Amino acid sequence: MSRLALIVAVVVIPATASADTDERQSFVLVQGGYSMSGPPEATVNELVRGPLVGMSLAWDRAPPAYLQQPDARSARAELVPEATIQVTGREGTLLGGVRLQLALSENQVGLFRMSSRGKMWLAPRAGVGTQARGAVLGGDWGFAFNTGGVEIGGWIGVYTWTSREASDVMYANERVLQAQFGMSIATAAL
Repeated sequence: MSRLALIVAVVVIPATASADTDERQSFVLVQGGYSMSGPPEATVNELVRGPLVGMSLAWDRAPPAYLQQPDARSARAELVPEATIQVTGREGTLLGGVRLQLALSENQVGLFRMSSRGKMWLAPRAGVGTQARGAVLGGDWGFAFNTGGVEIGGWIGVYTWTSREASDVMYANERVLQAQFGMSIATAAL
């Protein structure tokens, strides 16, 4: 029953975007990176390592627009619902959560009079995985720079679950930690 509740939460949480849905739009984020997983007491050489690919759907907004005057900065804190699918080797994970996000914009700031727009976030997540018995819990810290309709960034994340089956490096029903990092590219969905 708890597995069904997690699946429902993964689907329902992103659908609860804030009341200002007219400003929000669907953003598709594609991830590519690397993951390392194993029991907490494993040495680096004992970890299962490999590539990670994923895709997220977030109900997000673009960073604030540039203000007209030089040396101007603006920021907006917000909650961004999202659903994520990640694949590492033959293992898959479906995650849902809400990003705690800070969107920033600055116009002609600093010695070199540079302008930039971007986002930083902390994203707690929960979900289900093909390799997990029960819930997959964790989250990531990420950032992205807006380059005029496309956002390019990266993330670092940590997740944990209880293993379903024994493998070369772990026993069944053993706690697993996974560290992951990578790059991402996002754009508003068509």
